Amino acid sequence: MWLFCYQKHFQISIKVILCMVFLTAIGQESKMQEHKEIISQNAQKNESKPTNCEVSLLLLDNAITKAQKDQDVSLIVITRLGTEEKSKRLIDSRLKFVENYLTKARPIKHVLAEGKKAEGLGVIELYVQGKLESIIFLKKNAKNICPVPIG
Repeated sequence: MWLFCYQKHFQISIKVILCMVFLTAIGQESKMQEHKEIISQNAQKNESKPTNCEVSLLLLDNAITKAQKDQDVSLIVITRLGTEEKSKRLIDSRLKFVENYLTKARPIKHVLAEGKKAEGLGVIELYVQGKLESIIFLKKNAKNICPVPIG
């Protein structure tokens, strides 16, 4: 009797676990789709309007402040080339600028990465706790967020 109950409970547990995994996968897929839609909408709205230096730094500071609230949270920075940009050196330059800003201005745990090309202008996406916090739109072929070095 006990073995039968155990087997039945085990089968139910497996079904519950599989259901949870399936629902989690669906949730992650819908979140990714939501992020893609936000990025696409923002790219369409701001296709010819790059974010200026002051606003870009404000968005970066805001993301840093939110990430610093929890020691276990990292700031994730993804840089994407724009439609008409081809040089991978732009990615390196942009990531180096952000890295220097993060280490000099306000040390914080962070991850820097290169993403697929964006529609329209190049972008720097800022994620906190896995959620898209801000998008910084860059002038075509701009090496940095700001034209002059910060520091």
